[in-house]
Amino acid sequence: MKTLRIITLIPILFLIIRLNAQWQDESTFSQVITDLKVYENELFVVGGFLKREGSTCFWSARYDGSSFTNQTTQIGGSGLSKLEIFGDDLYATGRLNIAGTLGLCRWNGTSWSSGAGFNMSQTGIYADGSQLYVGSDFGQIHIINDTGSVTSLPSMDGSSDNIDEILSYNGEIIIAGKFASSNGTTLNNIARWDGSAWQPLGTGVSGQVRSMVVYDGELFVGGMFSNAGGKSAKFIAKWDGTNWSDVGGNMTGSGYNGVWDMKVEDGKLISGGDFDEMGGIPAKYLAIWDGNVWSGFVPSEVSSL
Repeated sequence: MKTLRIITLIPILFLIIRLNAQWQDESTFSQVITDLKVYENELFVVGGFLKREGSTCFWSARYDGSSFTNQTTQIGGSGLSKLEIFGDDLYATGRLNIAGTLGLCRWNGTSWSSGAGFNMSQTGIYADGSQLYVGSDFGQIHIINDTGSVTSLPSMDGSSDNIDEILSYNGEIIIAGKFASSNGTTLNNIARWDGSAWQPLGTGVSGQVRSMVVYDGELFVGGMFSNAGGKSAKFIAKWDGTNWSDVGGNMTGSGYNGVWDMKVEDGKLISGGDFDEMGGIPAKYLAIWDGNVWSGFVPSEVSSL
């Protein structure tokens, strides 16, 4: 069973919801938190936990700005991974068993119900207009349209491949994670859909991609890699549509587990992960890229917080 990831930008998201720039402990969960999203004026928290503050809480909780509501209905499985809003509904990928279906859940207002008839765990998820893209832990990619019908895109060649991240860039769907190829085409952990097949982005990146975001017209990727497009780029790199390049020197200090998540806020790119220095600048676990230089994270520097 694959380990659920800890999102290191969770404190930032809590700050945004609280609309102030003070750090504050809101709650304690028994296991990892993997994602958060605001839906119908509540913050949804999901992960691999079974308790919150010592009380039963199956995989998710909701925060209305003053108090939490635990998910107490027992659901089989081992947790939720990522959240996305599609149409008027909130969806979650993960490893839950609901009425014999796995991988995709839909919030029904009080609990999680089956979101599609999958029989495998899912991780990557992205809503693009009238379509919802879902990527599995086994290298498969599905599209759900607004009528609920499901179609499949070509899968990755490896049975243990992961599709961890999905988004749109330059009008194309981009997938990333840990995979080598599709239909014999070498991809190296990141690919774009050209309408008929998965195509590489240059020569790809040398290790697993855990996060993607579009910033200042370029595609930024973070993860566990040391080069992108054959160029030195430790843990974070950017793609301009044609070429790969590093981001201000990238990770220059110590740390072994790479970049876990990225977020664009107030015109800056906030990066979180296992590092203590970016581009020669001290930055413990959180760093800000302003388009030119790195700096350490100070909440008051992001004005919208």
